[in-house]
Amino acid sequence: MIGWLLALVGLAFSQAPPATRIVHFDPPATLPDRAIQPADCHPSAAAAFRADAFACTAGAKDYDPCFVTTRPGALLCDVDPRVASSGTLVKWTPPEAVASDTRGLATRAWFFELPDGTTCRPNAGERRNVSGLSEIYTCKFAAPGEADAVLGELDASTPVWTIQQVALNKKVEPVTIKSVLTAPVKTVWR
Repeated sequence: MIGWLLALVGLAFSQAPPATRIVHFDPPATLPDRAIQPADCHPSAAAAFRADAFACTAGAKDYDPCFVTTRPGALLCDVDPRVASSGTLVKWTPPEAVASDTRGLATRAWFFELPDGTTCRPNAGERRNVSGLSEIYTCKFAAPGEADAVLGELDASTPVWTIQQVALNKKVEPVTIKSVLTAPVKTVWR
C-alpha cells in the first residue's frame, strides 16, 4: 500500500511542467550568404525591451523584430530562434546617435513556445479584444482546432510562466470566450 502511494505521489510530481526556459536570443555569428534587401527601420515594438531590436520594412514586407548582427549593415529578421539557419537579412544604416531607450516593456517575450509545439509572437497588427482581454500575441497552433488564440500577457509570477489559451465562440457578435486553459509556457525568447 505504501509503495503504491509513493508511486502515485511520484507520478503527480512528474506531471508538473518544468520551469519555463528563458533564452536571451543572439543572432548566430555566422550568417548565410543571402540577398540583402534595403530596409527602413525604427525601434521594435515586438521586442521593445531590447535596444538591438528594430522593426523594418523591406520591399512590401514588414518585420518585427529584426536584430543587429555581427555583419556590418545587416539585421536578421523573421527568425525562428529554434532554427539557426532561419531568418531574412535586411540592409540598414544605423543611426548616427543612439537615442536614450524610452520604449519600455511592451511585451515579455518576442517569441515563445508551448509544450505542444505551438509558437507565438507579438501581434504586429491591430489587437483584438475579447471579453476584456487583448490578443497581444498571435500563434501558430500545433494542434489545429484546439485553441483559437492566446489572450492577455504572459504571467511570469511563478517559475512556470503561463498564458491564457482560449477557444472562441465565433458565432456571436461580439466574439466571446467559449473555454479558457491556463497553458504553461515551455520556452521564451527575450
